Amino acid sequence: MTSRKTKFARLLKKPIFQSVAWNVAGGVIHKCSLFVAITLAGRLLGQKSFGELGYVRSTINSFIAFTGFGTGSALTKFISEFQEKDTKSTASFLLFGLSFVSILSLSIAITIFFFASLIADQVGKIELTSKLQIGCLLVIGISLTSALFGALAGFKEFFKTAMAQMVTGVVALPLILTATYYYQVEGAIVGLFLAAMIQNTLMAWGLFTICQQRRLKFSFSEMPKTARTMLCFSLPLVLSGMMIGPMNWLADSIFAKSNEGLAELGVYFAALQINLMIQTINLTLGQVLFPYCVENIAKGSKAFEAVNILLPWAIGLAVTLPVLIFPELLNVIWGDKFSRDTLRIVGVFECVTAIIIASKQGIARDVIAKHRVWLSFSSSLVWGVTLIVFAFLLQDLGAIGRSSAAVSAYLVNTIIFIPVFIMQGICSRKLVVCLPAIAIWTLIGLIVFLQLQFDISAPARLLILLASVSFIALAFKTIYKNFTFKESALSQN
Repeated sequence: MTSRKTKFARLLKKPIFQSVAWNVAGGVIHKCSLFVAITLAGRLLGQKSFGELGYVRSTINSFIAFTGFGTGSALTKFISEFQEKDTKSTASFLLFGLSFVSILSLSIAITIFFFASLIADQVGKIELTSKLQIGCLLVIGISLTSALFGALAGFKEFFKTAMAQMVTGVVALPLILTATYYYQVEGAIVGLFLAAMIQNTLMAWGLFTICQQRRLKFSFSEMPKTARTMLCFSLPLVLSGMMIGPMNWLADSIFAKSNEGLAELGVYFAALQINLMIQTINLTLGQVLFPYCVENIAKGSKAFEAVNILLPWAIGLAVTLPVLIFPELLNVIWGDKFSRDTLRIVGVFECVTAIIIASKQGIARDVIAKHRVWLSFSSSLVWGVTLIVFAFLLQDLGAIGRSSAAVSAYLVNTIIFIPVFIMQGICSRKLVVCLPAIAIWTLIGLIVFLQLQFDISAPARLLILLASVSFIALAFKTIYKNFTFKESALSQN
């Protein structure tokens, strides 16, 4: 008992634990606040208007891959590598990264503003023009957020990012709701932009104080060398991102063209929020883990590798299982303005999609940390092509078709690329395709089958939830112990 307490006390003092604790605390407060704000805004707007808001956000997200240009991940990587041994290079990477994102995001935002009518016309919804023009502001806000967060993560200054997220989380909820109440979809967009800029201002101030403390001197003399290094690293990430944002937007556009397309997308975007919340929590966690991934690749720590792979998957399962087993919760959250039966079915599919994405987020970090970013691009390309093929095949099914296309694309991608990742040494078979892991996926498949085929009573589903949680916890414990057994034995000897 004493040794366990001692080990736990040591864990609490480790920088990585403190970093995770701060970043997750800030991220959870921020993301949960945004989730509540978007949900309440959706209840105010109704199904069709929320579909309009979702389509605008999908359009903007398709451009973020270009404006961000992988700069956030690049800044995290290079700042974490050079901050201790080469302050001149650190300052150069920081200067180029922030300047590049600022100029590029502003340029693309202006382009969207002037071509908004063409974007709206291609789905036959010209009324979206003004909303897209206002939405171009989000390009600037979101791109700067990614770059600033990446820079602070590189310095491992997670307390500053946590404070920025917490303050923004407190302000965002009343800001977005008030703007939505008075100005509908346009107000919601402006509220999201203002919330992003509040967070950016706080993070920029934190970054400014770090630069002063470390006495970083900025110069343009090494800019050509820095530009080549960052752009060579970022190019595969950009190409990979181009397969995600733009492909999602293209799939949304396929479904938006029908008469009730935006209303159907409203249901899909409502269910999607659960998925997005899990992704953003795991991405927040990933921004802490990534610099440590870079450091631990050479050390070969099995414990860290197991946590990196299993923790995002565990978070995804913890959040989705209650919704997967009780999808009626979505009807309670979104209210009577959204189609009840459709939302329930789409919610089940989105929960499965969220679990698949969560199970691969640790692998995605290892791909970048091990300099296999072109493999990431290949994976995203297969996913994107598969998504569009299924979108065309299922476009007459509305929201159910859109969510089915998404989960089908992720399933195909996983079946193809998990063996590739294992053969390339990106991840261990003992973590992702061992017997306990297969048992977890079998359980998820069984729950989905029961939900779609049978009307199960609430008490029975509660028993299923409790049994599933216990089984999954035991499975994760088994995977971790089996994978780290040799390392634990060596450390004891």
